[in-house]
Amino acid sequence: EVPCVYADHLTEAQKKAYILADNRMALDAGWDEELLSVEMQELQELGFDLSMTGFDEKELTDLLGVDADGEAKEDDFDLSAALEKAAFVQRGDIWTVGRHKLMCGDATSAEDVSALMGDTKANLILTDPPYGVSFKSASGLTIQNDSMKNEEFYTFLLSSFQRMAEHLEKGGSAYVFHADTEGLNFRKAFIDAGFHLAGCCIWVKDSLVLGRSDYQWQHEPVLYGFMQNGKHHWYSDRKQTT
Repeated sequence: EVPCVYADHLTEAQKKAYILADNRMALDAGWDEELLSVEMQELQELGFDLSMTGFDEKELTDLLGVDADGEAKEDDFDLSAALEKAAFVQRGDIWTVGRHKLMCGDATSAEDVSALMGDTKANLILTDPPYGVSFKSASGLTIQNDSMKNEEFYTFLLSSFQRMAEHLEKGGSAYVFHADTEGLNFRKAFIDAGFHLAGCCIWVKDSLVLGRSDYQWQHEPVLYGFMQNGKHHWYSDRKQTT
């Protein structure tokens, strides 16, 4: 068995075009060897089967710095320097990836969001904002704006939701991943920005996320709602569950 992504929603012409584009872009692709090595090491630490990445044994050996006997080789690799070197993106930069655009900017800034969206209105919003839970990774990395006080965090969320509302089609829908512990701030900001809170979907995960809570989290709530400034459209049947 292999993981698959079905393309049943594409027409025959779109499928052919996708195959050609996917192979063409692969021809132009290149690697940042230092960053690739970092990513591979992180995958290995997570217990992921590296053979699934498509790299052969020799390539993996070179990337991971392991000799034929399985002994690690000291290469004086400076992770901090590699990450600093990779940070070449500046605020205001907009990257075009196929039909998609990715901006390095402030989601609460009307100027930044307008620069990204222009006159285009989004049909749907799928967002995963900072959760306000002071997350810190095993390597010590943190998320900006993830440790605000209650009122400050609400204001931050409200500003970002207002920017989303300004660039969403009338009656457009939104899905918002969030932390249950900050559910009140997320719901209040969502509603105050003009959205109708229609429900809350639950993402049930395959395994728990180990933390300091009495109960370990194995789900994630997702607010679902839509703007109240126009007719809301639902494109499925009434058998869907949360």
